[in-house]
Amino acid sequence: MIALSGEQGSAKSTFSAILRALVDPNTAPLRALPREDRDLFIAAGNGHVLAFDNVSGLPPWLSDTLCRLATGGGFAVRQLYADQDEVLFDASRPVVLNGIEDIVTRPDLADRAVFLTLEPIPEERRRPEQELWAEF
Repeated sequence: MIALSGEQGSAKSTFSAILRALVDPNTAPLRALPREDRDLFIAAGNGHVLAFDNVSGLPPWLSDTLCRLATGGGFAVRQLYADQDEVLFDASRPVVLNGIEDIVTRPDLADRAVFLTLEPIPEERRRPEQELWAEF
């Protein structure tokens, strides 16, 4: 897991999208955090890298689920309209989180994370995003 932090204007979202594009190009490279475990594991089943944008904080349940996803873990839910059947999700995926503040606060997730703090890009060094992507 990579946890990016930095002030506004430090290109956290762009850097996250570039990291994902290196491994897993996608028409929607950055997502909002999921609302439940099931959604996270479904997303992991449909992509090679998960990138979550503008994260303000992680609830404890999501921190625990990200730990399972980082080291390989499963999730089971009852199959719709069936009392005894389960659907199993099993995944291990790299995750990119970005936000202005320190996002990862729990020690178990911190042990699985690489922390990067990006510096703000001065106005004179900024480039149009379209130009950056064309060069990329």
